[in-house]
Amino acid sequence: MRRIPFLLFFILLFLLSGPGSIAQGRRDKAAVDSLWDKAANLGRHGWFEESNAVFQDILDNYKLSRRERRSAYYWLKRNAQLSGDYQASCDYAEKADGSFDVLCLSLASLPVQSIERPDRDVSVPYQLDSVFKDGKYRGGVLRIPVVFDGRREWLILDNGSAKFSAVTESFAAAHHIRPAGATGKGRGSTGELNSYWIGIADSLSVGDLLVRNLLFAVYPDGSMENPYLSFDSILGSNFFRLAGEMRIDNQNHMVTFPWKYEDRTSNLTLNGGDQHFVDVVVMGDTLRMQLDLGAISTDLSSHYYKRNKKAVRTACQADTTRVFGVGGSRAATVYRVKELPLEACEGCFVKENAAIFTDPMRDDPGVYGKLGADFILHFDTVILNLDRMYLYVLSAEDPSK
Repeated sequence: MRRIPFLLFFILLFLLSGPGSIAQGRRDKAAVDSLWDKAANLGRHGWFEESNAVFQDILDNYKLSRRERRSAYYWLKRNAQLSGDYQASCDYAEKADGSFDVLCLSLASLPVQSIERPDRDVSVPYQLDSVFKDGKYRGGVLRIPVVFDGRREWLILDNGSAKFSAVTESFAAAHHIRPAGATGKGRGSTGELNSYWIGIADSLSVGDLLVRNLLFAVYPDGSMENPYLSFDSILGSNFFRLAGEMRIDNQNHMVTFPWKYEDRTSNLTLNGGDQHFVDVVVMGDTLRMQLDLGAISTDLSSHYYKRNKKAVRTACQADTTRVFGVGGSRAATVYRVKELPLEACEGCFVKENAAIFTDPMRDDPGVYGKLGADFILHFDTVILNLDRMYLYVLSAEDPSK
């Protein structure tokens, strides 16, 4: 009989505490979901340190499943790698699944990529290489002067060259870009898997910007050939991120790297492959497209074709073209649109003779095309910052922007 009060006590304790514990579990899940969304959103917009701080808070203070913990460490690894903290990326990969990235491990011991700038704006001219196919203007690329050991070369601005800048082996040898003891593989715009070795330039300068320890993917001679352009040397995403803001003046063919700039609302996102995306209004639909200054032309991908196949086949003319990228070229079937109106980054652009690709090449799910250099060149002024993740365009007709 003396046990009954104790039994009643535990029953009452369960009734009082049990529902509260369950409710607390729901509150924790809601809190984790909210923090997770915040952390992932910060990572997609390039705020790597802030994103990792939130993911670390989740790991430290909330009970997670094994799958959730692995996923959190994968995000930590991604953010560290994109920010150039290769040692941290290796550490997080080991915690995620016990593996390690051979490339990141090789890069972890290298000196940090950095930039030194004067306390004033730095401006350099740009050259425009235009491309004509079959007598029609197809677009172009921008080149800026880069000095290696007193020798000036004109390198293409190409944020589509993900993670590293890129050169050929001959260019690397001629400009003292030395092997860094690491190799990698990546897919070019045509979908081929290409091998490269990592080179490091101890220093180079863009105007009065001094860049130290910039990393290059070095490809075999001939692998970057293009019958319309010389693609032997490219400044990629790692340079863009170090340089901060670029103001492209298309009236005077100048690129300015401002010493100080105002924060603007981020309107670009970033995937784990260091590719940048922007929301574009295409004939009334808001679609995700890749921003790629190395692409001479703004076009739509096979995902757009699949989504609008009937309308495309009815209204557009079939054609064939050849796509060039690192590793070679390939033929592609396209449909041509005489005029394709686009709205993005507070600007409007009508692309003439745009291509809608029907064959998947390197089309990520949910990505419906590319904004190429022709979009950038259409406007009087372009403000691009891949450190703060924004792109804004304006023309003389609308100076209020």
